[in-house]
Amino acid sequence: MLLLSQRGSDENETEQLMPYHTRSQGVDAQALRRGIIKAISLASAAGMDIIFLIPGLANADGDALVELIGEAEAKAFKKNRVTTINGIRFHMETVLSRRAPGPAVVLAMNVSLAQLERAKADPRTSEWVYIAWADVEWAEYEAANPSSVAI
Repeated sequence: MLLLSQRGSDENETEQLMPYHTRSQGVDAQALRRGIIKAISLASAAGMDIIFLIPGLANADGDALVELIGEAEAKAFKKNRVTTINGIRFHMETVLSRRAPGPAVVLAMNVSLAQLERAKADPRTSEWVYIAWADVEWAEYEAANPSSVAI
């Protein structure tokens, strides 16, 4: 399993309970990398797992995830719906499936804003990191979530 380096992240700053997001478009491995690093940092500090929320299983082994963790690990994650990255357990969920216990940090990748709102209202969600698919989504997200920090 590839371990993601956290060099250049804000690992020395005190984590606060707040939402995070990326300003990304389409397949963006670096945005996903930043999102994973932030989610790992939050989950590690709180002793929680991560819910990796995606729109559907067709998105489970996309190019960005394969680039970061490798094709074999991405396929195993899709099949088993669970993996460990940098010592943190990730549970893959779609908007139609709930598998992980809570509380957890939600790493929401390419979900619609309506789907994200449902995830935010889920009692299992402690904090969230949103990876937008299109610039119009992150613009709408930022307008609706002014306290969210762009990473």
